[in-house]
Amino acid sequence: MLEKIKHMTFTLRFSLLAIFITLFVIITGTFFGVFYIHLHKLTLNAAFLLIDRASYSILHGLDVKLHPLEAANLFSVENIYDGAIHVDDAHEMTFYMMRLLEKLALAKEIYWGDVNGNWISVRKAEHGFTSQIITRSPIKTPAASTTTAKTTVATTQATATFVYLDKQYREVGRRVISIDYDPRNRPWFIQAATQKKTIWTDVYTFEPTSYYLGITVATPIFHQNGSALLGVFGIDIGLDYLSRFLETQTISKKSEIILLDKHGVIIATPSLARLELLPAKRQHLQDTSLFVDKPWVKAAATIYQDTHQTFFQFKSNDATYLASFRSIPTLANNNWFIGIVAPAADFTHQLHIIEFAYLFFDVTIFALGIAVMLMLVTRVVTPIKKLVAETEKIKQFDLSSSKPISSHIREVTELSEAIDSMKIGLRSFKKYVPDSLVRQLIKAGEDAIVGGAKRDIAVFFSDIRGFTAIASETDSNELIKQVYEYFDALSQCIITEQGVIDKYIGDSVMAFWGAPHASDNPCAQAAHAALECMKKIKILNEVWAKQKKHVFQTRIGIHFGEAIVGNVGSSERLNYTALGDTVNIASRLISESKIYGIPILVTETVYQQIKNDYILRLVDHVVFTGKHESIAIYELIGEKDDL
Repeated sequence: MLEKIKHMTFTLRFSLLAIFITLFVIITGTFFGVFYIHLHKLTLNAAFLLIDRASYSILHGLDVKLHPLEAANLFSVENIYDGAIHVDDAHEMTFYMMRLLEKLALAKEIYWGDVNGNWISVRKAEHGFTSQIITRSPIKTPAASTTTAKTTVATTQATATFVYLDKQYREVGRRVISIDYDPRNRPWFIQAATQKKTIWTDVYTFEPTSYYLGITVATPIFHQNGSALLGVFGIDIGLDYLSRFLETQTISKKSEIILLDKHGVIIATPSLARLELLPAKRQHLQDTSLFVDKPWVKAAATIYQDTHQTFFQFKSNDATYLASFRSIPTLANNNWFIGIVAPAADFTHQLHIIEFAYLFFDVTIFALGIAVMLMLVTRVVTPIKKLVAETEKIKQFDLSSSKPISSHIREVTELSEAIDSMKIGLRSFKKYVPDSLVRQLIKAGEDAIVGGAKRDIAVFFSDIRGFTAIASETDSNELIKQVYEYFDALSQCIITEQGVIDKYIGDSVMAFWGAPHASDNPCAQAAHAALECMKKIKILNEVWAKQKKHVFQTRIGIHFGEAIVGNVGSSERLNYTALGDTVNIASRLISESKIYGIPILVTETVYQQIKNDYILRLVDHVVFTGKHESIAIYELIGEKDDL
């Protein structure tokens, strides 16, 4: 291992950067160590002030939500005293309660219970409102007619009428059941009647309409002389509603806001807003996993219960946290508190911003320093890297032109000019040899040598009918240009279908598919190329006819079979071509095309490969020269999808 390390080499750029970065890290580390300690203390002090200010803001927001509930309760009682609302008219009470519910964001249910055990309530529902009327004595109900109302004797078994209304107060359904419920036994009724004033209850389970937990603000109503109790008017506030309010409050990214009662019970937290139902049992500090799954929040509540500090800092799991607890003014008699607990890291992000600013300044100076050191090295390395990239492109036989590489170093300029000259030569060479063949030879890293292999290929031959006569009647220069356009059109079709153009023989073109790279369906590629050739030749003929030139009638033959494919020639010059009977049969199809007057002929072997996707017509069975068996030949008409 040591021997290997001794022989390791590094670039000059790497060595200089390593030395400079090492010095930079030592100096910067020392600087930031001192800087961070002092700034961290300042940041924590600022965090204390921020949380303190936020706690006041949340308390005010909560008080703004709770105070109207108590005010609405007292206002309703005054209306009942003044006769503006008649508690014995269930229809009037229901309508009033619905309107009042719409105004109170935290209110879950509003109700009235009298000393006879009668009950009228309206609570919020998904569809609008649900009204519940429990009767034990005569009472006007929304469904009862004032002209047909009858007096009944109160019974111990109460009857509950549930009326379901939409948001426009229209009834959408109702049901009547017997129910074992007496409002006079509920905590809010007993507490308000006993204390004879407006009260806020502790947390309890709402019944019978739901199993939600919550609190109630309730006010007793007495006869005008104050001697006898008439009933109690109450408004329910669900803990889920309080939790939704807390969920809208944001102190910092990971802060938690909780409500505690006088016993230290966590009664509301943002996580409760995401629960469909609250459990029927209150959760104490040792079992708050349903409400708070963060141990540091539980730790803060415990510390507050033990110390009653309104603001403190503590550690949990090696992290620092800040906590603030304050009494809720509206619920001061209940000894409810709001707590804010947040990781100190939420407030040190400002410290990180300042750190980043200093770091950015140091890095800028550092970058300027290494820029000067690397300037000369870059002048040499950059053009050399570009030259390497150019040679890699040549290796992939990508001979596209590129911008000249400029450099003040003579050797680099000369090498760049040599590469450009090589590209020009290879681009010319590319016109004589198939791209795919050259890329294969470059990739293999071998010289082109004489040799071949048997491959199944599709061979394509084409010629121009009556070309000899056309040549004798046409100016040679004009004919060469016309033939160039003709060959260019055919070549594009063949190359597009990934065919290899073997050679141009006078007015003929020989191409094949299946070598040097294997093809899944060489016959289909050859057939598609032939059809495309005919389309392009038709367009060219229309143009030539308008120019008073001869039109070219093309004949194409395609055969599929085994052939020898490889490099053929001498030590001075090689040609990548295909040899064998398959090639001969494909070329003889041209003659058969002349006899039958059909532009594209294919053999039986081609037909079997493409018959499912192309339309072909059997023309005849022919016996080629040197053969003893007849071969079926077909006319290639077109692709099935195009017809």
